[in-house]
Amino acid sequence: MPGLDGLRAVAVLLVVFHHLCSQGTFGGWPFLAATLKHGSFGVQIFFVLSGFLITWLLLGEERHSGTIDLKRFYFRRSLRILPPAFFFLGVMVLLTALGLLTIGGRDLLFSFLFIRNAYGVGGSPEVAHFWSLAVEEQFYLTWPFFMLALRGRTRLAATTALIAALAGWRTAGVVHFGVTAAGAEALLIGCLLAQLRDVRPEWFSMSSAAGRTSLVAVATVIVSLVAFSGVTQVEQSGLAQTAALLAVAAIVSTVAEGNVPGISIVLGSPLIEWIGRLSYSLYLWQQVFCWSRISGRYAAEDWPTLVVASFLTAAFSYYVVEQPALALRQRLELRWFPREKTARTGAIAGALAPLA
Repeated sequence: MPGLDGLRAVAVLLVVFHHLCSQGTFGGWPFLAATLKHGSFGVQIFFVLSGFLITWLLLGEERHSGTIDLKRFYFRRSLRILPPAFFFLGVMVLLTALGLLTIGGRDLLFSFLFIRNAYGVGGSPEVAHFWSLAVEEQFYLTWPFFMLALRGRTRLAATTALIAALAGWRTAGVVHFGVTAAGAEALLIGCLLAQLRDVRPEWFSMSSAAGRTSLVAVATVIVSLVAFSGVTQVEQSGLAQTAALLAVAAIVSTVAEGNVPGISIVLGSPLIEWIGRLSYSLYLWQQVFCWSRISGRYAAEDWPTLVVASFLTAAFSYYVVEQPALALRQRLELRWFPREKTARTGAIAGALAPLA
C-alpha cells in the first residue's frame, strides 16, 4: 500500500506546524498562519489510518486462520507502542526531577496508564498529547473483542451505527469527552473503510488515474473546509466532522490503491516516506519543543531551531528505541508463536509491518 507512510508524514507535519502557529510563531505570515492554525486535524488523519490498518490486518488474520489471536495481537501492539512512549515519559520524569520541567504527578501517572483523556484540557503541556495515545490504546484493548463478537454484515452494520451515534452525540452539543469522541469516530471510520474494502473490493478499484486524482482533490477540499473552518474539534458539528473524516477515508483508500499522478510521487518520495516512518517518535517529541517550551523561552523567529530539535530527538528515539524494539518483537514472535500460525498471516503482516 504505497503512499500511506507519506500520509503519516503529512499528518505529523500538520501537527508540528499547528503547535507552532498556536504559539503565534507565524503571526507575521497571515496566509501561512491561517492555513496551519487548525492543523490539529492531522491527529484525525492518524486515527483514520490506525483504524484502517489495524482492522485490515485483523481481517487478513481472520480470513486465513478463521479467528484472531489476541495474545499475538497484544504482544505486537505492546512492542510497537510502549517502548517509545515509556522512553519519552521516562525522560520527562528525569527532567522534572532535575527541576528543568514542571510536570504534575497526575499528568505523568495518567500518561503512563494511557488514560490522559480522562480529563479535559489543561495540565502539563509536555504530556498533553497523550490524550490521543490513550484513545488509541483504548481502541486496541476493545476493538479485537468487537471483531470476535460480530461477523460479516452484522459487524459492518454495528460499526456504521457506532459512527452515527458518535456523530449525533457531537451534533447534539455534548462536549464532555468531545475530543475523545472525535478520535473514536475517526478510528471507527478507518475500521469501516477496511471492512468495506474487504467485503466490496470492486467499489475501490477505480481504473482511471485521472479519476483517482480528482477524488483526492475533492476530498482534500472537503477536509480543508472543515479542518480550517476556525472552530475546534470539540466545537465542530458532528456531521461536519464526520463528512471530513469520510473524506480522509476516501484519500486513504485512494492512496492505498497507488498510482495517483503527482500525489503518489510526492507521498512516495524518500524524504516524505522517512518522515512518515519517523512520525510516531516525532509526534511524541515535538510536543516539548513546538508546543510547551516555545512560550516565554524562544523568540518566534527561532522556529527552525525548534523543528530541527524535534527531528533530532525523534530520530534518536526512532533508531535507538523504536527500531530495536521492533527487531526484538520479530525475534520473540518467531520464538513464542507457532511458525505455522505465523505463516498464515506472514504475507499480510510482512507487507504492512512497517505501517503497523
